[in-house]
Amino acid sequence: MKISVIMLAYNRENFVSRAIESVLAQTFRDFEYIIVNNGSTDRSGVIADEYSQKDNRISVIHKQRGNIGSGRNAGLDAAKGEYIAFFDDDDWCEPDFLEFLYNLAVESNADVSICGANDKIYDEKYTMTAEEALIKLFWRKHYNVQFPTKLIKSDLFNNIRFSASAKYDDIELYATYNSKRKSYSIPWASQIYFL
Repeated sequence: MKISVIMLAYNRENFVSRAIESVLAQTFRDFEYIIVNNGSTDRSGVIADEYSQKDNRISVIHKQRGNIGSGRNAGLDAAKGEYIAFFDDDDWCEPDFLEFLYNLAVESNADVSICGANDKIYDEKYTMTAEEALIKLFWRKHYNVQFPTKLIKSDLFNNIRFSASAKYDDIELYATYNSKRKSYSIPWASQIYFL
């Protein structure tokens, strides 16, 4: 399995179908889709279960309400892919999202590949060291620092997990696994969109 897509779902029943369908429409087909129902009180978990009955790539984990980090950890614990792509239940992506990021990572021999979002659209490509990329990410001028615009080698998460209590999981984890990365491959192109 090449990619594990991990998506958290929490009380967004009006958006979750759109998110799921955009992942299922990917041109890159070698992926598993792990949906973590993070304690929803609406129909989000039910909707995820309905999709899992239609597509065997989907597995649904139902857990008690926790922060984003605890939900992502549940997905990581179940993931079998060589790479991890995080996705949120109010996101949607273009059909070539996974293919674009996977090819970029392989071609550049990068541990992390990143694409643009609707507010960060460029048509340039850079390969950076982990330290250079970390600085650029934290400046948040050209890149979206959130996890859903990235494809990350799964072995970077060996013995590292998100904080189950932190409010901003992205910032804390980037600093933690930065020392394990060789390089990022960062294209500045529009491939994923957020509300």
